[in-house]
Amino acid sequence: MFKEKFKFILVLSSFIFLWGCSSKKDNLSYPKVAEPMLSETKTLEQDIKETEKSEVNNAPDAIIHTGAKEKENESKNIDVKKSKNEDTGIEESKKEIAEESKKEITEESKKEIAEKSKSGSIKESKIPSAKSKKESSIKETKESSIKETKESSIKETKESGKNKKANKNQSKNKETKKEKKLVVIDAGHQAKGNNEKEPVGPGAKEKKAKVASGTTGVASGLKEYELTLDVSIKLKKELVKRGYEVIMVRETHDVNISNSERAAIANEAKADVFIRIHANGSDNSKVSGIMTISPTKENPYISSLYKKCKALSKAVLDGMLETTGANSKGVWETDTMSGINWCEVPVTIVEMGFMTNPKEDKLMATEKYQDKMVQGIANGLDEYFKVDIK
Repeated sequence: MFKEKFKFILVLSSFIFLWGCSSKKDNLSYPKVAEPMLSETKTLEQDIKETEKSEVNNAPDAIIHTGAKEKENESKNIDVKKSKNEDTGIEESKKEIAEESKKEITEESKKEIAEKSKSGSIKESKIPSAKSKKESSIKETKESSIKETKESSIKETKESGKNKKANKNQSKNKETKKEKKLVVIDAGHQAKGNNEKEPVGPGAKEKKAKVASGTTGVASGLKEYELTLDVSIKLKKELVKRGYEVIMVRETHDVNISNSERAAIANEAKADVFIRIHANGSDNSKVSGIMTISPTKENPYISSLYKKCKALSKAVLDGMLETTGANSKGVWETDTMSGINWCEVPVTIVEMGFMTNPKEDKLMATEKYQDKMVQGIANGLDEYFKVDIK
């Protein structure tokens, strides 16, 4: 592009120069003009050729010699224009070269960067991919391990909980069995007495009637065996409610069980206590109150159980006196009762009141008072079992 511009300028300047010479030819006296013009033109053509050959400096030095002052000025103007154009061309050329080189460098750089980036990104993408796979695998392994451990722990916890619960239940059952006290209740007498004789105690020569029919209420008309069974049934319900095990000697009136046989039921059951429910009678209708009966310390048959029998008798008496407000006839110690002498477990006879006393007889026949007596007996048993008597 620079070369074409330069050629155009030279041709134009030559044309102007020739035109100027022809216009002033008639007015000025020049020595042979034709020759210098030809020489100038030739010189210019040579300069153009040299300029074309020389690309190092990118600008030919065109020196035009004329004999005339105006010609020199024209030449100078042309040189100045050439120089300016040359400078401008050089600058433009430099810019073009710089831009082209810059473009080339930029394109090459971009290619290199792209290639490097591509290779690098591939490597990087490969590395993170492998790394992420490894991390993912480790993570999955850890999660799997944690899950298995957790499941195993939950399973073990559940099994442990079940075992603990089973052990607890077994322990509770054992404790319940151990703590549950067995009470044998004997509702005194029966519908028909048995006057046959039996020894008052093991190996005893003295004998008594096997079982009597009992007394009758002077005001209520109740038979003793009826009253004792009513109260015994209620006592059983209350004791079961409190967690005791209960065995009834009888639950109907039509039985034939002697006093020694009743004791045998309690012995065979290995009862913790044997409670015998009775009602009292006297020739004196004014006598009233609650009494319990225990063997003496010198009892020839169960002296070893004296302390327990006495403690049981007192605890039951105290409980009943508290709930009923009745008179106390105390604990009577005697060795004449065959129902006590044949026992091998702690025993007491409860005389709830005197059926020969009209007021007390009527009172004992009521549901309300019977409930009070039952509560008193149960409370007495609770207190008895709180103390470890040897």
